[in-house]
Amino acid sequence: SIATMLLGLFCGQLLRAPGNRFLKFLYLAFAGAALIGLGVAAGEYVCPIVKRLWTPSWVLFSGGWVILGLALMYFLFDVLPLRWIAFPLAVVGMNSIAMYLMGWLIRGFTIKNIHIHFQGLLESILGSEALADNMFGRVIDPTAAFVVFWLIALWMYRQRFFVRV
Repeated sequence: SIATMLLGLFCGQLLRAPGNRFLKFLYLAFAGAALIGLGVAAGEYVCPIVKRLWTPSWVLFSGGWVILGLALMYFLFDVLPLRWIAFPLAVVGMNSIAMYLMGWLIRGFTIKNIHIHFQGLLESILGSEALADNMFGRVIDPTAAFVVFWLIALWMYRQRFFVRV
């Protein structure tokens, strides 16, 4: 886990340093791809990629994917400045504790009420068995609950009510 933290530290140092933003993006993208390649090679020849055991090959492989994700976000929000597309993420981030608690405490209640109020509409659009587990239910239920939770978080965001520790 220390190696994973060091990867984050290196990325943070790179992003905080002065310099060309596009060049920083290229460094991150190259580092992510290189780490994925090293992780796959290490998984093949040194030790297997096992998340549960947090093997060195897993650290390289997963770190590479995370750094590629960071590179993508850095490119979108800092190089291109498309910060407006991050608004839905900002709504969740400003009340992440509330989102987490809603997911654990009222998810079942929310899904039950979605079924009560929207089952007819969903079945008329998607078919009579749309909410069954072997159809779309396993996708619709968590997605609908997330939309409800996001709307609650949006209301909290607009009211400037933020749950903090």
